[in-house]
Amino acid sequence: NIGAYGVEVKDVIEELEAVNIKTGEKKVFKNIECNFAYRSSIFKNELKKQYIIINVTFKLSKLSKLTLAYGNLQNEINKNNPSIRDVREAVIRIRESKLPNPKLLPNAGSFFKNPIISNQQFETLIQKFPELVSFPVGENKIKLAAGQLIDLCGFKGQKEKGVGVHEKQALVIVNYDNADGKTILKFSEKIQQSVFEKFNVKIEREINVYSAEF
Repeated sequence: NIGAYGVEVKDVIEELEAVNIKTGEKKVFKNIECNFAYRSSIFKNELKKQYIIINVTFKLSKLSKLTLAYGNLQNEINKNNPSIRDVREAVIRIRESKLPNPKLLPNAGSFFKNPIISNQQFETLIQKFPELVSFPVGENKIKLAAGQLIDLCGFKGQKEKGVGVHEKQALVIVNYDNADGKTILKFSEKIQQSVFEKFNVKIEREINVYSAEF
């Protein structure tokens, strides 16, 4: 369930078709059957490593419902009554300016999920770290910016054994020098541990990890 700037793909998926890895049988899943949640679905939980998605049917609205309050999107557009095209082009510009091209610098995009914590924990954190960026989600929950937490731990731009955190976007881990999977995972765990020790907040990997046997 990928997403960016306050919008998620679950909002426009009607259904999808997937193939069972063991039997080869095809099955259609309606949106509600996918159990979509923040960066999650049934394919990352109950049916993990069981299906390969081969087709997705999208249902788009003819009426524009723009979400502009997230990040610096409104500043980038800088106009009244922007069109859907204006928003699309602004998002592309922002992401291209922040995210490294995987063809030039191997990476998997955002490596970690933005953590969601309770209001009570947030109130405690904000007293010590008033600069924290936050977004309310649901009832009595707050989403933090994982990239900022990683940056405040001093990892942005840091390199170690051929792998490192991108200098412009702390959510992105870059393989600078053909580092193997174990080295990348060990580096990511170092980041997770540092964030937990500083903020008492656990950040989860957004990427899937597969062994050579899978």
